Amino acid sequence: MAIQRQRPLRRAGLVLTGSLIGHLAVLYLAATALFVPHRPPMEFSQVATPVEMVPRPRPAPPKSPRRPRRDRPQVQEPPTAQAQAFPTIIPEPPAGAPGGGSASAQGGEAAAPPAQPPGPPVVQIPPAPTYPINPGYWEVVERWLVIRKTERYCVAPENISRFMAAPCNHIYNCAYPVQSIEDDKLRFEGVIWKRDERYDVRGSGAYSPTELHVNLHGHGHWHLLPIVFGGSLDGRFLGADCPPDAKRIRQR
Repeated sequence: MAIQRQRPLRRAGLVLTGSLIGHLAVLYLAATALFVPHRPPMEFSQVATPVEMVPRPRPAPPKSPRRPRRDRPQVQEPPTAQAQAFPTIIPEPPAGAPGGGSASAQGGEAAAPPAQPPGPPVVQIPPAPTYPINPGYWEVVERWLVIRKTERYCVAPENISRFMAAPCNHIYNCAYPVQSIEDDKLRFEGVIWKRDERYDVRGSGAYSPTELHVNLHGHGHWHLLPIVFGGSLDGRFLGADCPPDAKRIRQR
């Protein structure tokens, strides 16, 4: 029984081996170009290069020389019927001139009044400048945590915006790139710094010509120590005249 079972296996192995040998032979013959496929001969239309026919431009006709233009004589047209109906009006000479007369004698019309001499030129006075607060002598109360200090400043017109929206003193350097002062409200943002110190400051408040109130807060570092702080400023207008010993707003 074992010998009968091995025969079909041998036959299958021989068939598989023969088919593999046949496939390999076909591949070998195809690789060595023994079989050249049949190609039909190429037609003439397939190898001819198309040529684009461009029409030859026609020569432009010669231009005839222009004849010089002759000026036609101007013919004066006769006056129209409407122009003939109304005679030409000659202005009346003045009364003092020879041949002149009064308006009543010439046609009964009233004489024109004499021209009046020009008056003095009108000088326009520009309006006085307006400021959000009154320039002059101001008292400011500063509150910083547990510190309360009162200062008095002489605020010139050119220093009003710095006095309102750029709080600073002679110890620190200050820069406020954001400043807004309008509609009785103010807002500012900036930086205060000196050696080993730097603080970012923001503030807002309200104002009138004689009063000023500002709240501000900031954060930064003193040497290596982080610091957060807040404060307020209350200003009061004292008068337009400043005493000689009043503090001035610094310009930076």
